[in-house]
Amino acid sequence: MLTFEKLENRYCLTGTLILKQAMHIGSGDSDAEIDSLFVKTQDGRHYIPGSSFRGALRSTVERIIGVLIPNDGSCCLDPGSSLTCPSGNRNKQKQMNDYIAAPGRKEKDICQKITAELCQTCKVFGSPFLSSRVRLADLYPVNNSKPEGQKRFGVAIDRDTETAAKGLLFTYQVVEQDERFDFELWAENMTEENWGVLGIGLLELLSGHFWIGGKKNASGLGQCQLLEDDLQLDYFKDSTGLKKYLTEQQWPERKSANQVKQFITDKVKALLSRTAA
Repeated sequence: MLTFEKLENRYCLTGTLILKQAMHIGSGDSDAEIDSLFVKTQDGRHYIPGSSFRGALRSTVERIIGVLIPNDGSCCLDPGSSLTCPSGNRNKQKQMNDYIAAPGRKEKDICQKITAELCQTCKVFGSPFLSSRVRLADLYPVNNSKPEGQKRFGVAIDRDTETAAKGLLFTYQVVEQDERFDFELWAENMTEENWGVLGIGLLELLSGHFWIGGKKNASGLGQCQLLEDDLQLDYFKDSTGLKKYLTEQQWPERKSANQVKQFITDKVKALLSRTAA
């Protein structure tokens, strides 16, 4: 497994994200009319935080890989679901911390133990013991447009009567469906296995079976899709490609549209064939 001492490879996946349903990502701010405003930049543009999107992507992967690889797919669904991963289990965390803190422990041995024991999801998206291989840039509206936010109404539900609770009407701001955002994902030091894990989430995103926005998803909000026709994957995968990337200021390899989807699909198939063996 690749760690981060050397830059072995780098990938940049870009495309266009379209909202299949309206979306709400709260900023924590309110105004005179709306209780929960959509997050926006200083110049008033609504955007989707990359950190929020990466969290949704990780959650999507965890739900699926926990079924495909029950003992090693994701430790976060159930602290005991991974036989070795320390990220989601306090006892295993303590054991790992004790191992790291032991006098005379070599850094190489520590790295080997961490990478050997992390679950598949943590190896890609990070854990308290290893940085994430994947970064998501903030998603801004295509062509620097400023989509209008719309006000919607919600009401708290009385759990006893299962009806609307009196006096608990609230408002929130959404960006309407069909709005488009620029998508940019970076990944470094990826193995074939890492790509298979990440690819699970990307295939869901490409199919439109992807939601972001937290609890508002239950209200029918937040469904989005990455458009296949706009996909572009630029990358280098070895030292020769890295030299060209640095000296010529261009990516040595590129895939577009359906080539990108096929690349991702092949990685997922390879992961599934290895885990089934």
